[in-house]
Amino acid sequence: MLNKCFILNSVVHNPCFNLHHSDMSLKFNSYPIVNHNGVAIATEMMLVLSQKVHQQHLNEFNTGKTLNQLLGIVKKIVINSNGSIFNEKHTLIFVNIERASLCDVRGLNQIRELSILLRHLGGNLVVGLTNANPCKRCPRVLQGLLFLKENDILLAANDFNYLAQDFRDSELKSHLYDFVKLSMPNTDDGMDILVEFIHSELVLNGLKVIVEAVEIMDHLKSLDKSRIYGYQGHFVKSKKAKTILAGA
Repeated sequence: MLNKCFILNSVVHNPCFNLHHSDMSLKFNSYPIVNHNGVAIATEMMLVLSQKVHQQHLNEFNTGKTLNQLLGIVKKIVINSNGSIFNEKHTLIFVNIERASLCDVRGLNQIRELSILLRHLGGNLVVGLTNANPCKRCPRVLQGLLFLKENDILLAANDFNYLAQDFRDSELKSHLYDFVKLSMPNTDDGMDILVEFIHSELVLNGLKVIVEAVEIMDHLKSLDKSRIYGYQGHFVKSKKAKTILAGA
């Protein structure tokens, strides 16, 4: 089994590959998540590559040293703000990790420590799991998920494929996730499926939906706001979006 391990064979662990090379530098970005009133309720923080790289490298991006660096930056921002980053509405910070990081004990402990710090300062950490699945059915992935749940760390299923069969469907139905992030569809059939999902029993039982890729006005007008926890996308940053979300 070990000779098939994604982490052990990762190019991230190959000295010939360096994410910090001049043409592959890292950039910190943050993106707001707003509620149906257009008010920021959470911030997604991430490191992004300065240019496109091979998909395999992207799948490995939020693992190892890069994950360590991201968690360190988030910790520094929160400490420097002395908790002022949080308020009555804005209580969550989302960070994204790869499923391959769920077998990294050091990384898991860093996530737990950051979560404890955020709770102490009045907020909460949400760990978003990407939709890359290089580890397939490795049991250590599930062990990592359960470790996070046992430590009361909120989890999000990023880029969940509601239009087809997502490999995390059983995990979602087992209530491992607190949030699910769904992209706006670009067809009427896709919109029908999205509407069906946000009215599903999972959502009725407390799964929080965040709709991503909200880029135009019609996206905001086409969904039942009462079923959606938050919105993300270029359009939600505009004043017009806040007016629509508030129902004016």
